[in-house]
Amino acid sequence: MSRTDVQIPKIPGLGFSHHVGKSDFRKASRFAYKDGQCIYTPREEQEQARMLGDRPLTNTRHPFEMSSSEWMASKNVVQSENSFTPRYALLDKKVLRYFGVYVDTVDPSVIGSAPLDAQVRDNNFVHECTILYYLEDGTMQVGEKRQDNSGMMQGQVVKRTHVPKPVYNEEGWILPNPNEAPNGTASLLNESSQSASSFYTPDDFEIGGEINIFGRLFYIFDCDQFTRDYHDQVLGRPIEPEVVHTARQNAPKDKYIAHVTRQKTAKMELAHRHTAFAASGIIKEEDHGAYLKFLQWDTKVLRFYCVWDDRQTMYGDQRKFVIRYYLANDTMDMVEEKVANSGRTTGNFLKRGRVPKKTPASIVGTGDVHTGDYYTPADLMVGDTITIYNRIFFIYGCDEFTRRYYAQNFGITDMPEYDVELEQQPNAIVRAPVPPYTGFGTQEDSFGSVLYLVPKPPHRSFQKMLDNEKKRLRFRARLAKPKDSLDEQRRFIITYFMGDDSISVYEETINNSGRVGGKFLERSKIAKPDPELGASNLEYYEIQDLIIDTVVTFNCHEFYLMEIDEYSRKILLKMFPGREDLLKK
Repeated sequence: MSRTDVQIPKIPGLGFSHHVGKSDFRKASRFAYKDGQCIYTPREEQEQARMLGDRPLTNTRHPFEMSSSEWMASKNVVQSENSFTPRYALLDKKVLRYFGVYVDTVDPSVIGSAPLDAQVRDNNFVHECTILYYLEDGTMQVGEKRQDNSGMMQGQVVKRTHVPKPVYNEEGWILPNPNEAPNGTASLLNESSQSASSFYTPDDFEIGGEINIFGRLFYIFDCDQFTRDYHDQVLGRPIEPEVVHTARQNAPKDKYIAHVTRQKTAKMELAHRHTAFAASGIIKEEDHGAYLKFLQWDTKVLRFYCVWDDRQTMYGDQRKFVIRYYLANDTMDMVEEKVANSGRTTGNFLKRGRVPKKTPASIVGTGDVHTGDYYTPADLMVGDTITIYNRIFFIYGCDEFTRRYYAQNFGITDMPEYDVELEQQPNAIVRAPVPPYTGFGTQEDSFGSVLYLVPKPPHRSFQKMLDNEKKRLRFRARLAKPKDSLDEQRRFIITYFMGDDSISVYEETINNSGRVGGKFLERSKIAKPDPELGASNLEYYEIQDLIIDTVVTFNCHEFYLMEIDEYSRKILLKMFPGREDLLKK
């Protein structure tokens, strides 16, 4: 009895693994390559192939598993007579491209009530289209060529789909059911299939012929080179160049588009001809007037720098401007120079146009606007004063191109340059007075309520706090001005915290003195008693102010510093070298 015939209960731990005797544990692929095509293989066939000696089959090897020589050899192998290549693989990305037009007739009321010139426009609109036929699945796509300023929605006319051929009977044109479109490749290969024959095929396309696509009649007049080769080699119907030429001549044409094209071509030729003549000096300026002047001086601008002094009026001041004179059409505009924090929005001060020398009477009340006397380059000189709409401007400089222009055309080579400095008006900064210190909290906290609507905490040096957090200086002191013998006996310990420059005072306990020792002054920053500084400019005690044999005043209490401990003495010696006379142990 074989091992597989033994009936064992299906209980965990009593069964045999199906991997017993198997040495190849690679995960099998569902696809195999045969004759260069990827073909699906059922799992049962793959398992049988894998169990035959655990040797990989040659026809199931992936191209990535082959060497370069093996892969090239597999591509050059001549297929047998029984080999089959699917249609989607054979004709993938093979597209026939035809060029055609269709005509739309529009009612004259849509165009407008004005009579149309028969030589320029009629009621027919011609749409140029590209018809794509995908050999892979027999689908078609139609796209319209975009035209500038056509006023129509152009682009894709028919999405990619199977296009049925219309059938004409007593009721008119009838389209087949779109659901009869061929699914897959078998119906497309079967020429006798009823569903395939009701849809367009490459045999239905002919240069100079017409096809009906969803009710629109398309006239085909040309195709690309690949389509011509396909007609010649596959369909056996070569397309002659004479046929294409005749089809193009007979294709409907839009009269208005042709008219616009002729106008654009004529304008471009005229512009190129004028430019060439102007560059060679064959023609003179008086022959073509403003047009030749525009071609010669376009983008050429004279720049003058001027200043307007308006201090005689209320709130007036001095302002700098740039006058730009356009040589192409003798127009001018003015732009104000930007000044930081001036409070003005700089930009165009004068709109571009021809500027009269005298202010027209119509601006002040009566008269004609056009005086006929406008500013020219001869009227704009550095150092002169000009009047533009009743505003007096002094020209104090120009750019390098303007200097070369005046040197070549007017012979002026020594054009001056003036240094103009605007008078700076002192801006008086009005600040609100700071109220006196109330005594509550610290001065920084109280002053924060003056600066901000919502007070912010005072700024502290965190680096100083981290470096000197545990460093403290201790001094022993007594009252500088005792009132009686009991005050003479009182002793205090003054501690200076170097982390935040705060000070605390502790009173030593004396037995049977009648006074309770302990905390005398809470830790805080203590200001110096200097009435000249005022409440808003207080100075606080710092480490250099605590010296032996000196008097310090903390909140109206005067203390005489008597002694210092050894740790504090070493720190002060590092900070004040050579001053041992001020430090006593």
